[in-house]
Amino acid sequence: MIKSKSDMLQHNIDTYGESYAQVLANSDNSVFLVRSAFKAFEGALPVSQHIRIGLNLNGGGRLKQWYDNQLVESEWRRGSTTVWSREPCYATNPNVDMLGLALNLDALYQSGKIPFCHDSFQIKTFQTFNDEFMSAMLLALWRSAKVYGISTLFFEQGVQQILDHITNTSSPYPTLPNRRPLTRRSLARVHSLVENNFHTNISVAKMAGLLEMNETSFSKSFTRSTGQTPFTYITAYRMKQAQSLLKLNYSVTDVAVSVGYANPSKFSAAFRRHVGITPSAWRKNNINCKK
Repeated sequence: MIKSKSDMLQHNIDTYGESYAQVLANSDNSVFLVRSAFKAFEGALPVSQHIRIGLNLNGGGRLKQWYDNQLVESEWRRGSTTVWSREPCYATNPNVDMLGLALNLDALYQSGKIPFCHDSFQIKTFQTFNDEFMSAMLLALWRSAKVYGISTLFFEQGVQQILDHITNTSSPYPTLPNRRPLTRRSLARVHSLVENNFHTNISVAKMAGLLEMNETSFSKSFTRSTGQTPFTYITAYRMKQAQSLLKLNYSVTDVAVSVGYANPSKFSAAFRRHVGITPSAWRKNNINCKK
């Protein structure tokens, strides 16, 4: 009997896979990592809660997908990555040994792990990418997850970088290959924006728009300048402000609202991921130390 979403995914993968799949899932099943070999397949792919990213480790061939009465065709070679959206389609897939990452964007957004919801996220779906960054990042996530699981800060930052990398936004600003570090003036403007708006639902799009850049170019330049993704930077700033308020013995609920979290439990989860302990425990330790 299949009891959980993870078990269901395992069952479906085993149905089409040539070998028993390795499936790693986080606690709320918003993220799956899958390692399996798949037989050639032709048929309908149903709607899914997850976008799916697949790295071809071995095998491959012609990949055909019919989406909205449009045929998209590409060669899925070893080392290249392909992306499927959540929408249903009819597909012809080749034999492939694959490392897959499945992401429920709605659940990740609601838990505060990514700064945008599915409706505002567009990807270059049904295309293949010969991209060294994507293959290296997916393999790094797999190695890390095998040892530490997929609920670590490293894993979350890796997922954020992958999403930044494949995002194809409808930004009014042109997509330019801008990977240079941001200037000190630009960083100061972004810091001022975060400082004045961290208590609101500030987005990477708003940060990029301030500098008249698209989200992807901005994220890469910002990360190169600071060593942090924009979302990690926002979270770190919020946690710093939260610690200042906790030292003043404010309640966890009041602190959560003050730093931009409508849901105290989501704030507590983010605080624990960032600091290592719960807000209540941190407040108790620091107030006691102060006395």
